[in-house]
Amino acid sequence: MNKEAAKIYGIYPGLAKNINHLETCAEDDLYHIIKHFAKQLDTYQRLTDKLGVKTTDHEYLKELRFTVDFCINNTKRFGVVLLEPTANHYVEQTPSYQTWYGWWDQYFEKDITDEDCRFYNIAKLNHEDTSDFRPKGDWNEPNEKDKALTLK
Repeated sequence: MNKEAAKIYGIYPGLAKNINHLETCAEDDLYHIIKHFAKQLDTYQRLTDKLGVKTTDHEYLKELRFTVDFCINNTKRFGVVLLEPTANHYVEQTPSYQTWYGWWDQYFEKDITDEDCRFYNIAKLNHEDTSDFRPKGDWNEPNEKDKALTLK
């Protein structure tokens, strides 16, 4: 098999250097890694669009996308339901993935207090347990709105 044939979104890690870490890190770490690479991808995409570069042929952009999809595919170990990766197709951001990502994003972007965020970052830097810094409930628990829909 040639090198290009082995590059499947979700399987090939792209720019990721520490693959073992991505496959074994804590759930909150994977959320932050995905957010970081997705932001890089978005920024780079907008920059290349602004400069008029044909992004579909741009190797760095492809490698960033491989990295994001590799990370997304690794959310399966937290119960996220994703389709199996196939050649030449990005990893589909299923409703399950969107719920998982949204649950973490809501917590870190809106719910966590400044003080708790500071304690969380200190704990991370000191390699301490951060299990107290999680959103309430479970990301795949139906919320009240979902429960109401299933009762109808």
